[in-house]
Formats: sequence, C-alpha cells, structure tokens
Amino acid sequence: MKLMDHFRFKITKTPCLAFAIFCCCISVGASSVFVQGKSSADTPATLVRELYRVHNKGNGPIFTGKSKVVLQKFFDKKLADLLWKVLTTKSDEVGPLDFDPLYNAQDVLISNFRIGVPTGDDQKSTVTVTFRNDTRPETIKFRLRHTDAGWRIENVVYADGSDLVKILSSPQ
Repeated sequence: MKLMDHFRFKITKTPCLAFAIFCCCISVGASSVFVQGKSSADTPATLVRELYRVHNKGNGPIFTGKSKVVLQKFFDKKLADLLWKVLTTKSDEVGPLDFDPLYNAQDVLISNFRIGVPTGDDQKSTVTVTFRNDTRPETIKFRLRHTDAGWRIENVVYADGSDLVKILSSPQ
C-alpha cells in the first residue's frame, strides 16, 4: 500500500510542478521579449551604430527612397519627412542630397571609424563620429532626442558648421 501512496503522490504533484516550471518559462520568455523590444533605439550610440551598419557604406536601404519606415527607425519625424521628400521628388536637376550624409562625401574610402561616447542627458544627446575618408579626417555630430519610439536623430552637423536639416530645407 505504501508503494501505491508514493505513486499517487507523484501523479498528483507532477502536474503542479509542471505548471510551476511552465509559468517560470513564460515569465523568462516574456521578459526577454520586452528587452528585445527596445532594439536599436536603446541608447544614442547604439542607434548611430545601427544606422551605419544598415547603411552599409551606401549599399543599404536608408537613402534609396523606397521605404519611409526605414527612415523613421533612425530619424525623428521632421528629418525623416525632409529626407523622404528629397528622396522621392523627381527632378531633372541634382537635389540637395548630392552626397552621402553619413560620410559628408560623394566618394568614400573609410578608415579609422569611431563612434564616440554620447554626451547630453536622458532627453537630448550628441554622438560624435570620427573617421578618415581617404586621407582627410572627418567629424560628424549626430544630434538625437528621445521620443516615444526611442532615440531618434534630429539633425546631423558637419565639421564646417553646415547641417542636414538646413541642407534639405534650402530652396533649390
């Protein structure tokens, strides 16, 4: 009889144990989804790093004018709208975006690429990117702000003081 009692104990307690394990697995899985949900907008530097990765030295989808959603993953509404307008406007003349805005150049031969530590606070931040294009040193500052969707680039400022918002906003 004791063997039967032991067997009955295992049968009645096993579903409870299985349920507890199941709940733990669900909890761990759900928390990892929330962590992954932040994706590329976790920090200003991570967003800039992901922008360059996706851009793939001009071979990626960022400035093709094929997807506004891609622009919105990296740029705030104002800059994404300006880029979209310029990229999708058909004209016989060269538009304001006659260079690669991530390298401030038409031709790129990049070396010594570095993404700096962000400066600012939890709402506004600047990330400085430095590199050499062929033999010329280049510094580009990304101005970011924290939005409901995460960090987004609101402007790109070049070493000569020009910036992407002004370039895209200037009349042709």
